[in-house]
Amino acid sequence: MMSSRPPDEHFGVRGQYYDLSVGGLRDYVDTLRGDPEMYRALDEKVSGLESQRTWAWVVGAGSVVGGLTMMLVGFPTPERETNETLEIGGAALIVGGYCLASFVIAPGRSDLLEVVNEHNRLNDLAPIEVSMRLHRRVGGKLALRF
Repeated sequence: MMSSRPPDEHFGVRGQYYDLSVGGLRDYVDTLRGDPEMYRALDEKVSGLESQRTWAWVVGAGSVVGGLTMMLVGFPTPERETNETLEIGGAALIVGGYCLASFVIAPGRSDLLEVVNEHNRLNDLAPIEVSMRLHRRVGGKLALRF
């Protein structure tokens, strides 16, 4: 999202700052509608990242709902005993779904930087400059010009 004060991880073009995220890339690419060639090239890449993000949410939410359902069915009631297989399976589904969604499906930093690099190959007059934290606990920052 565009802001006057840059977020911790951001990119900027000509004094405008955007969050270093799929949403931030979409906000920026939407400003390029006046340049149809660049917009078309970057819109295709950002649309792909948006699709990945959506599928990550679907897989993550589905695994949580499915896992919780399995765990609830496995809980003991006055009529039946605990079904540990369902409880453990439900927990495994939640953890496995989270890992699949987060580490395999969801776009990562390298995917975002791929769009930045593509932009800078197409437009070397106004390159995107990226600023990101090196490590959250240390608090150091790194500013890159691609």
